Amino acid sequence: MTDFHAAQIEQAEDAVLEAADMLPNLVDGLEELCVARRRTFQAERVLEEDLAAVELVKDQLDEKGSRVAERRKDADKATKELEKLAQELGTEAFAAREVGDLADLSIFNERQAAQKDVDAWEGEITELKEAKGFGAIVKAKAKQAQLLAKTAATKARFRGMEREIGRGLVEEGTEELVRCDQTEVVITKIKSQKETLAALEGLLNDANSDFMKTAADAADRFALDHVSSHKDLTAANKRIKEGIKQSKKDQRAAGKRILERLDVAVSLGELDHESMVWQALKGLRALHEE
Repeated sequence: MTDFHAAQIEQAEDAVLEAADMLPNLVDGLEELCVARRRTFQAERVLEEDLAAVELVKDQLDEKGSRVAERRKDADKATKELEKLAQELGTEAFAAREVGDLADLSIFNERQAAQKDVDAWEGEITELKEAKGFGAIVKAKAKQAQLLAKTAATKARFRGMEREIGRGLVEEGTEELVRCDQTEVVITKIKSQKETLAALEGLLNDANSDFMKTAADAADRFALDHVSSHKDLTAANKRIKEGIKQSKKDQRAAGKRILERLDVAVSLGELDHESMVWQALKGLRALHEE
């Protein structure tokens, strides 16, 4: 049998099945078989709709996931800018305290203690430069080296201490404790940056909520345990395609049962020779005889 002939037979069978579906009461038992076949087509249509929905949700998750990433990037950038301003506030506040523009607050204790150590060590280093005599000079230089190392190590910690001063003030919202002429500008910048960050975090939360709702709806609709990206829809996509494949098999099986019933009807003389079903069957039988 050639492919062309096989295609002709398939078209003829479809014509018989369509005619039978239009006249399900033509012979006993035919209507039940036609109803069963219709159900297979309905099942396929539902699955095709689900498959289209999966593709749509995949696109939505990609789009909304990208929006979340963009919003997070904006919020992270604003957070880093606020951290820089906190560092600046800590540095300016301690400098203001050193010149007497701010009172001694407990937040300055660690930084002030470190400053006193450095001042003392630098004083010792200056005194050691006055050493006289070879032996005393050698000892003085060794001591100076030790003190210089301690001084450098402690100074290297100044920035971190000042960052902690500023971070504490910003996180607790107590910037007003250190407001003075020297800190006025940076405190104003911090207030503005906090407002910017709050707005960006609001947008991030909205985008994340939208994404999570879409993901949760997808998990419910497609009977999945969890959905966090379009990759999690692969199982549903595969299951639906397998369902469509099975529906097509069911359609062929249902169609075969109808054709078999009609063959019996012909052999028993139950079929009206004037009906569309009989005419379609004649054409099918003729093709089989070729």
